[in-house]
Amino acid sequence: MSLAEAHRVSTRPVACGCGRDAVESFGESKGPTMRWWAAIRCDHCGATCEADGGDALPADMRARFIADFGSVGIAIRGGPIPEIMRRLRALLDLEMPAALALKRQLPGPVLTGSTHGEAERIRAALVDIAEVTIVPDEPA
Repeated sequence: MSLAEAHRVSTRPVACGCGRDAVESFGESKGPTMRWWAAIRCDHCGATCEADGGDALPADMRARFIADFGSVGIAIRGGPIPEIMRRLRALLDLEMPAALALKRQLPGPVLTGSTHGEAERIRAALVDIAEVTIVPDEPA
């Protein structure tokens, strides 16, 4: 397994200020909060840039990440539904209609279309009160 596979690093070409193509690498950081990172390197002129961001991956990076690694869902079974929903509402900043729609899916797979980092964050928030498994999404 390569380093990119072990840490789920995506890459894509981007334009460098020197006029040549550079390579942007990006990924999700593990931890209790969603964070992402990106690094750009131009092999032609040597320019480099690194950035970290809060919250979820930007939409274009997220789409590329899912294209590279696939999306997953979270299967939640057992545990006290009111506490599970309280944690999910807080973690995902869900409005009541979205929370109720999510609650109707329990027990079972929920939040399909998630990145692995998003799913791991949810799993970590619930693992002490419920059986939580990260499951691959069905191919479209």
